[in-house]
Amino acid sequence: MKKLIYLIILVLILGLVLTGCSLLSNIGQAPATEQSGITYLTKGSTLNVDVDWQIGPPPYVEDTNGDNNFATILAALDDAVDGDTIIVAAGTYINDIWDSGLGIPVGYRITKSVTLLGAQAGNDPAGNTDRGGETILVKTNGVPYSSYASGITIDGFTFTSGGGSGGGRLIIVGDDIKVKNCIIRDISGTDPHGVWIAPEADNALVEYNTFSNTAWEAIRCDGDAEISNNTIKDIRTNKGIVLGSSSSATVSDNIISSTFHEGIQAYAQTTIKDNEISGYWLGIQIRDSAGGSTIIGNTIFDTTYEGIQAWAPVTITGNDISGCYNGIQIRGSATDSVIRNNLIVDSTYWGIDVQSDITAAVIEDNTVTGSGYCGVTIWNTGDGSGFLVNCNSFDGSGIYGVESKTTTPIDATHNWWGHNSGPSGPGGSGFGEAVSYNVDFDPWLGDVPVIGSILIDPLPVAQGNTIDLTANFTGPTGGTYSATIYWGDEISSGSPADVSNGTVTGSYTYPYAGVYIVTVELTFTNDCTSSVTKEFSYAVVYDPSEGFVTGGGWINSPVGASSLYPLAEGKAIFGFVSKYKKGQSTPTGNTEFQFNAGDLNFHSDSYDWLVIAGHKAMYKGTGTINGTGTYGFMLSAIDEKLTPSTDVDLFRIKIWIKGTDTVIYDNQSGENDDADLTTEIAGGQIVIHKK
Repeated sequence: MKKLIYLIILVLILGLVLTGCSLLSNIGQAPATEQSGITYLTKGSTLNVDVDWQIGPPPYVEDTNGDNNFATILAALDDAVDGDTIIVAAGTYINDIWDSGLGIPVGYRITKSVTLLGAQAGNDPAGNTDRGGETILVKTNGVPYSSYASGITIDGFTFTSGGGSGGGRLIIVGDDIKVKNCIIRDISGTDPHGVWIAPEADNALVEYNTFSNTAWEAIRCDGDAEISNNTIKDIRTNKGIVLGSSSSATVSDNIISSTFHEGIQAYAQTTIKDNEISGYWLGIQIRDSAGGSTIIGNTIFDTTYEGIQAWAPVTITGNDISGCYNGIQIRGSATDSVIRNNLIVDSTYWGIDVQSDITAAVIEDNTVTGSGYCGVTIWNTGDGSGFLVNCNSFDGSGIYGVESKTTTPIDATHNWWGHNSGPSGPGGSGFGEAVSYNVDFDPWLGDVPVIGSILIDPLPVAQGNTIDLTANFTGPTGGTYSATIYWGDEISSGSPADVSNGTVTGSYTYPYAGVYIVTVELTFTNDCTSSVTKEFSYAVVYDPSEGFVTGGGWINSPVGASSLYPLAEGKAIFGFVSKYKKGQSTPTGNTEFQFNAGDLNFHSDSYDWLVIAGHKAMYKGTGTINGTGTYGFMLSAIDEKLTPSTDVDLFRIKIWIKGTDTVIYDNQSGENDDADLTTEIAGGQIVIHKK
């Protein structure tokens, strides 16, 4: 009996030891939590919240089994420690994250470094205000949510107010806080921003959120932050993004529309880059305290007032501005601003409006077209020597390309005025855009370079052999020319070409068979730089050892394929063979294509080239329609057995009138010749025969 008792005790001890080892082995392991296709590796414990666990009246019974399941987010936060992840199920949580016993502001603070994941974590709403299956946090009591600790992540929620007196905005106070993939909508109350980044916040990240119908700014930043890839729309009484005077922020890649006031307004130096802004008021405004800011690469259109307005010295470059009251306006303390390389189209009044308090500015390399009044107006009535308006292109201005109110001339040399003879008007001498008095326009940009014919020899060329390119051009004198040839394959990124006496020359050896678009870029440089490009279609590189292609069957020809019978559709029959005979550089064969609904019976007479590259074959030649005429054609085919990208053979034929290039038939009408094939054969077979 004693032996039996000892044995039982021994088994119990071993069990405890093994259990302890198992527990020890799990220490430090981070369970993975997956939400909406994104995986988070949690540092601490995972806590779960589901509104459906709210049984009976509050206070709710929380976590009775010690299994980390809670009925409210507040209870989960109370139980959590730094590093924990709280997963909140879809549903509506009213006045959660609010402890009335602690009062304002402590009662709405998140004071632990946790990750909060809603049901849509990892899912960018991309302008939608309801993705379906949302975790919705509603505040009807007027108070916000405050991320007070550092290192908090909030991902995949919807935040909203519960009415006219509701709250619901997010406040970022701690460092390294992330708000992402959230919907912040219908925010009202006494402080109705969508997100406010407080002055003490550092390294905040607000990205991939959608803001809609906030009473004040969608985002106000008074701290340090990156604000990117958000969609902001329908801000009913205020602005999209405001950067306060104490802020240190970058604003990029946001889409902002229909704000009552400015899309983006900055009171501190910043970089505003690659945003799209449209709608009611003004696109981007730089206030007096934001000198040194850079506005680059933004697209701004259809604003009631200026696309960009600056009250302090700024650099405005590479922006695309269209359909605004004024394209760009500088005023106040914005002397010495640089406005460079912008495209400004169809401004109601001025393309670039330089107000009277500005004494110096650089305006260069811009294209300004379709301005209702003037392309550029300098309103200063004093000395004009501080203004440089050079290397711009003006066209379609209602009154002047450039107007100056100064008492001495401004430097407006080396501009293109829309005509080789230079500008017209009271201060001009030619037939181009008009200029006012006190505009020094001579010398101006006359002829721009024009690339003429491009020849490639030999064509086609066997793989591994060298081809030579020759391109003729005309253009202005008094500067230098340079050229680059882009050969269209993935091997060469472009090679410098020789330029001499109106001719560009270059050579290249293609390592692989294919059909390539070759581009010649020609640059003329004097005091300005102007570049033109021209494409050559195609450089054809073949491999005679690759094999040949045959096909027979039919396709369902779509509406619009026939230019003569655009409504015709239905069965179109094809049959073809194309191959290289030994020692020949031109392929032989026969191609037939019949589309009865379009009264088209095509028969090939000769081939120019054939290229087989893996699973795809292309060849070009000449033939007749209904027994007459001279028509070019190009046939493209894919053998599905040679590629995993399709399980059906694909076919395209394009037929055009030689000499005019008028397209008669194309079953992928309007697409580039090298576009991916999309027409599946309805019957038959295409075979690329490998040698």
